[in-house]
Amino acid sequence: MDVLVTGADQRQGLAVIRALGRKGLEIFATGQERNSVGFFSRHTKEFCQYPSPFADKKGFVDTILQVVKKHRIPVVFPTVESTVIALDEFREEFEGLTRLAIAPREPLHIALDKKQTLTLAKELGVPIPRTCFANSLEEALAFAEGIGYPVVMKPRAHPCFDRVIERFEFKVTYAKDREDLIKRLQPFAQKGIYPVLQEYCPGVKVQLGVLFVEDELLGLYQYKGVREYPLTGGVTCLHLTVPVDPDLLGWSLRLLRAMKWEGLAGVEYRVDERTGKKVLMEVNGRLLSTIAGATMLGLNFPYAFYRYVRDGVKEKIPANYPLGKRNRYLAGDLWALMKHWQGDNPDYLDALPRKAKALWNFLRDFGPGVQSEMLDLQDPYPAVVELFSLTREYFRLICRFSFRNIFRPASYRLMRFKPSSDSRGVK
Repeated sequence: MDVLVTGADQRQGLAVIRALGRKGLEIFATGQERNSVGFFSRHTKEFCQYPSPFADKKGFVDTILQVVKKHRIPVVFPTVESTVIALDEFREEFEGLTRLAIAPREPLHIALDKKQTLTLAKELGVPIPRTCFANSLEEALAFAEGIGYPVVMKPRAHPCFDRVIERFEFKVTYAKDREDLIKRLQPFAQKGIYPVLQEYCPGVKVQLGVLFVEDELLGLYQYKGVREYPLTGGVTCLHLTVPVDPDLLGWSLRLLRAMKWEGLAGVEYRVDERTGKKVLMEVNGRLLSTIAGATMLGLNFPYAFYRYVRDGVKEKIPANYPLGKRNRYLAGDLWALMKHWQGDNPDYLDALPRKAKALWNFLRDFGPGVQSEMLDLQDPYPAVVELFSLTREYFRLICRFSFRNIFRPASYRLMRFKPSSDSRGVK
């Protein structure tokens, strides 16, 4: 075996398996789900399921260690943030056994902690949203009144990252006014912890995917988000390749050099195309979840990083790539459409399309010219597994919806039905 890949249950894990497999490497795929899509790739030689890094971090690490020792695997390539964090925490246990395809500890921790990332960016002159790391409800309210509503609330770090004690069960949420903000912060105020507060920055997500080692840029790829899950901002479901923005590239390199970064990273910005305002949102200390879009264009970031980690070879990735290419994550796009139809998106943020328009946009992107991250005619089984999984999940949702909105109300009405005197045969 040449490499162990984590996150085979996720799209980026499958993309890495395919990218490395096309180069002739023998892949040991690992994932949290029993039927992880990466297990069904023709490039996977062996596979195993591991415990959740959220619920059992040590159990996850022990599973990976056992596989590495048994098969003498020279490189472990984590593809999702939870596995990156777990491997970093126990990286000393892997020394002398294998090489971890992750950044060094200190720069990785800067990327994982939004407070450190944004503080450093501000010192370097990289534009960021107005941000508050509140220590009291009064401080949070004063900040919100100063910048105006809506206010964005985010966790300071990933829930697996133990060096930050604040734990929140949401990725991002919004407060539309003072009353709403108090209501949302009150549960945290009782514990003395607060999420990161930021001004709301309208616009589109723009990400730079980079491979940066030894102060040298080996690979670069930029995309613009077209649709996200949810539509108000989150996981990229449909993106478009765009030219590299000189401003964003300059800020990104300035930040990565100051961090002393080594490895793959995704630097995310929010760009308001109406006003030209650009602000840094975060640095993802791993490869982009949309990496399939790059590898399908011949930009093999995973293989270039693998070669550097294993042999110290600095392989340049082609600088030119086709522009205007649309790449789609169908599962996420379906969830985004469903959430929008359920009316779960806030109506006080950027204007969202009407439901009929959202449906038309979704159907239109089945046309030619849109790449699917999952579908590969030379490696079809993962897409079949994904389709089966989606069908099963949507069947469950339809059944649940029918029970809540049709059968249960009908049975309730039937139970309360009182026959009239005529129906009882009473004259």
